[in-house]
Amino acid sequence: MALKVRQSGTGALEQKHHLSMSCPQLLVLERGFLLCGNSGSHTPSDCASTGVGSFRAKGTGLAGVRSAFEEAQRLQFVAFNKLKSGLLHCEVRLQKALDKERSLRLLCDEKKVELVDLQCEVGRSLNYENHLKEQLQKKTDALERLRDEVGRTRREHDELKTLAEAQALEGKEALAKFLAFEAQLCIASDNALVQTEMIAKLESELLKVRAEIIDDRAEAAMSRTKADHEMAIYSKNAADAQAELRRVLDRGGRIEEYARCMSLRKTLEEIRDKGFALSEELARARADERDARLLLPDAEDSEDKTDRP
Repeated sequence: MALKVRQSGTGALEQKHHLSMSCPQLLVLERGFLLCGNSGSHTPSDCASTGVGSFRAKGTGLAGVRSAFEEAQRLQFVAFNKLKSGLLHCEVRLQKALDKERSLRLLCDEKKVELVDLQCEVGRSLNYENHLKEQLQKKTDALERLRDEVGRTRREHDELKTLAEAQALEGKEALAKFLAFEAQLCIASDNALVQTEMIAKLESELLKVRAEIIDDRAEAAMSRTKADHEMAIYSKNAADAQAELRRVLDRGGRIEEYARCMSLRKTLEEIRDKGFALSEELARARADERDARLLLPDAEDSEDKTDRP
């Protein structure tokens, strides 16, 4: 406000100087007013008489002084109106500037609040990212352990497969022996040249072969049960690995983990195929056992025929 008063006072002085330079009569009249003030007269009539005396001394008339005074008043009024309008305009501009400053301060406060919220959000995001990294590391370690477990299970499966193949080979050898003994028995029965001791020996050997077949069948059943149990474990591990793969892909989205899990899945599928092959081998072994069972009654019938004569 003091700035406004200073600006208004400066503008008034400049306007007064301009009026004085444009109108010499006004300057003379103003000097007359000053002379009146210095002499102790404070009334307009005294100032006017002093000014009139000075004009008379110079040879001017009262009418010219009056017209000059009126013109000075008019110009002063016009200058005052211009000054007033300028002050009002400056006040309006100042008010607009204050309003704009207030709005900018409010906007700045809002931006500060938003900045604080964004900083909090960034902190929460970083914490959540660290949590996700920890979870991903845990899942990676779990997958590594699962991979080791799958490798161990695969080695056990290979051992079981080797054992089953050996048992199947033993069963085939026993079946071949049984067929050989049966052929010998048939030859002896057809030729009627077999003695009782030979028959007894063949019967004892046949009983041994039967016992071996029964043992092989029991071992094959145990191997089949163990293989079925291992297949169930493999299927469960495969389902767990697939579920773990889905969770890891949903959270981490890593292609490398997906490729590893796909290789794990292929490995499990290979194990399952090998298990199916083992089941087929067991089925063939059971078929061989059924054939052996069918051959055993025929051998007993041939023995009965040899005993009857």
